[in-house]
Amino acid sequence: MTLPPWLTTIKRRLTGDQESSEATQSTGSEVSDGRPPPPRELLAHRTHYELPLLNRRVDAADDSPILALYRIYEHLILDQHLEIRNEIEAFWYHKDWAVVDIPDPCDPDPERYACLACIPALLCLAFNRRIEMGLPREAPPIFNHDMLDEWRAQEPKFERVPVWTEKVPRIEKNVGDTSLGQQ
Repeated sequence: MTLPPWLTTIKRRLTGDQESSEATQSTGSEVSDGRPPPPRELLAHRTHYELPLLNRRVDAADDSPILALYRIYEHLILDQHLEIRNEIEAFWYHKDWAVVDIPDPCDPDPERYACLACIPALLCLAFNRRIEMGLPREAPPIFNHDMLDEWRAQEPKFERVPVWTEKVPRIEKNVGDTSLGQQ
């Protein structure tokens, strides 16, 4: 399964792969720099963007924390609760994806960048709640009481936000309630 063009572009930039982007087909969900649209664009044209996002499939072999960050961003802006849950759950089970290690996307759009900077804090909130209950990131989806007791006896490893999130400028205007973009 191929990645959407904007995800392919981001992956190529992060890995240094200079392969031509002409090989990818446009889905209409990306803007000229290869990233997903800014929040106001997503809200203004949500019917245009929702179905392609819901039908998107992720190639696990090519996935990364930065790609997951952008997917969570899109689902948050479009208020797609099940997809947000699925992405957060998938991130949780990538035990080698520490939240603190999410790279700075250096996004040129200030509103999109501010939205992206909030997501690691949300991940920490969700993950640390589970960790406080005794569940480590490496816990399998199905476990027994003995396993839980063993994990609770260990020192918890809490998630932390990346330093770059604290340096992202706040936006002056509210991007808007997700219901504002409904058509």
